Amino acid sequence: MNDTSKYADLFRVIKKSNPNADKVVFFLTSYRAPWFIYSLVINKLRKSGYEVLVYDFKDSILDNDNPSILPEFVELLCADMHGRVKAYELLGIKIFDGVGSSLGSFLLYNYAIRYPLRRVALNTVSYMSQVVFTSQYKQICKTRDSYIAKGYDLNKLEEKWKLIDSPESGKNIKVQSTLIFTALNDKFVSKESAQNVIKSIKLSNTRLSVITNERLNCSIPIYRAITRTRGVLPAFFGLGHYKKHKSYRL
Repeated sequence: MNDTSKYADLFRVIKKSNPNADKVVFFLTSYRAPWFIYSLVINKLRKSGYEVLVYDFKDSILDNDNPSILPEFVELLCADMHGRVKAYELLGIKIFDGVGSSLGSFLLYNYAIRYPLRRVALNTVSYMSQVVFTSQYKQICKTRDSYIAKGYDLNKLEEKWKLIDSPESGKNIKVQSTLIFTALNDKFVSKESAQNVIKSIKLSNTRLSVITNERLNCSIPIYRAITRTRGVLPAFFGLGHYKKHKSYRL
């Protein structure tokens, strides 16, 4: 097993406690976005009976020239999350849900193909190797250039990351209900990559819902618009009612 402890400083966990909580939600945040942009929905989840564990990540998970970092970090993160589940189970907590956005979606997806969760909401999904080689995002382009300089192309990176980025993995997702947000004009994730992940998840036993935004051009504004103004995410967790908007397509 790899020594993953060297990556422990790449994330922190911010606990939003609720002394009366009877369930826990893991909230995994985005690449290059501060965790507090999600404060409104985090607070709503907390006030509605959840203990919220916010995972905040450093940009260097992807902003690096070492393709070994991401798979080793995934191993560390999944072990950390599962350890927390076991600790909460000793306190009598039996319900565990998850929310992921951007990079957080990829990481939460990896946890959910290893360990069971009740409900999971993913804001954008993709194979990360394809993100590295197709994304238009400036910082990701720098990572791509550094990998190419080390002799990597898409096929070689897919092989390197096969344990965390396999096209076959979606069928193994251990989640009762899954909600996915996608965008038609996302510059970070290609539409084709997102659709391939969704097809893989459809082979599992999860109850899957997909919401596509047809107007906004990147994932984070979609996420904020949905959670702040239309209540899709709170409704998914049983905290309100969803009001359909013409820019969202189910």
